[in-house]
Amino acid sequence: MAESPRIRFLVDRPRVEKGAWLAFIAVMLGLFVISIPARYEQLTDTVRTLLPSLPPDGGPFLTWFVADGAYARVVLALEILFVAAFSFTSTGIAWGKTNDRRAMFFSAVFIGYPVWVTPTLDALDAGGGLGGAIGVIQAAGLQLAIMFFLLFPDARFVPRWTRFSAAGWAIYNLVWGLWPDAWFSLVDPFHVPVAIFAVLMTGWTTGLVAQAIRFRALTQTERHQTKLVLAAVAAAVAGYGAVYLTGTVVPDQGTARLAYDLYAVPIFWVLAIPIAFALAVSMFRHQLFDFNLIVKRTLVYGPLTAILGLTYLGSVAVLQLLFHPVVGKSDWAVAGSTLAAAALFRPARARIQGFIDRKFFRARYDATQAVGHLTSTLRDDVDLGTISHRLVEVVRETLQPSSVTLWLRPTHSPARNGDEVLGALRETASSSPGPT
Repeated sequence: MAESPRIRFLVDRPRVEKGAWLAFIAVMLGLFVISIPARYEQLTDTVRTLLPSLPPDGGPFLTWFVADGAYARVVLALEILFVAAFSFTSTGIAWGKTNDRRAMFFSAVFIGYPVWVTPTLDALDAGGGLGGAIGVIQAAGLQLAIMFFLLFPDARFVPRWTRFSAAGWAIYNLVWGLWPDAWFSLVDPFHVPVAIFAVLMTGWTTGLVAQAIRFRALTQTERHQTKLVLAAVAAAVAGYGAVYLTGTVVPDQGTARLAYDLYAVPIFWVLAIPIAFALAVSMFRHQLFDFNLIVKRTLVYGPLTAILGLTYLGSVAVLQLLFHPVVGKSDWAVAGSTLAAAALFRPARARIQGFIDRKFFRARYDATQAVGHLTSTLRDDVDLGTISHRLVEVVRETLQPSSVTLWLRPTHSPARNGDEVLGALRETASSSPGPT
């Protein structure tokens, strides 16, 4: 009997997943950037509303914070810094690893969570009437944050009961995302009923319990990678609870309520921003998500850009002063400054690269230097015993193995110079199993 043909859908899953990840990040960050002007206007209106109720004895700092637009600038700057810090961490996670599902997932987490928790998209909804679309996007951000607790750091559900928690939160977030004006909505986590606050805290606490159970089963290296991140996350959760609960006991009127309305959310940003930096430090120090590449490039190209920019502007100003008495306003100053900045690029980058390697990537820098010294020794020295001893030292310094064994294949004609020894060592290295 002939077998019925199978229908196959030719879909490049990695490409589809990468496209979905890029679309999610683009939508999240794009809407956040678009909503910044609306958020500033919203904060300014809040100041106008609170200014008449400012008590005479409110204190100079409270008065300064409300007057002259300081409140709107400070709060908006903290919100932008909050999203930018997590975006930097997200970029570091996914840099060069867009085919890794785990990297793409955690990268999306650190975009979705800050965009959800900041009130910026709420201002865009109020001004643009986007309604349900904003709600669904914010619900996705909360779902990713919940999933972070249940899946960090290896993207597996450990313990197994965390799957039920993830499924329950997916249903809940989908419902309030479709109806963001419902009483149980979490569009604004700082202004929800006490029962919904308790539900959200239960979700965070469940995630922390899962992390504590997982932590006991991790290896020593994995514990070093995650403990700083979990400590910062736990502090942020405690800070959120403290900020919310304080609002329930503060009187509805008076200086205390005014101070709470002004300072509560900015204080939370100050407590939550360290999560991103804790994750970055863990990734940098303990090789979590292989974060070194983006950190290294940021440390190199950040100062390099500043140096070249200052050089260009300073050169334009100086050359304009020199040329102006002779030829008046001239384009020669701009052209000369551009050439000077271009000529400075390579040597400046090399010097900054060397400084960064010495200060922050010392082990790799020392390994490179040791290999360079070994190369010089192999070319200049003719004593096989000295070369062998130096080779073992370099392997110990760079690879730090538990033990080193050097085996040289016997040859019929002994090597007469360093170049012949170098050739023999290279041939041996390609054929021997190497140190253990």
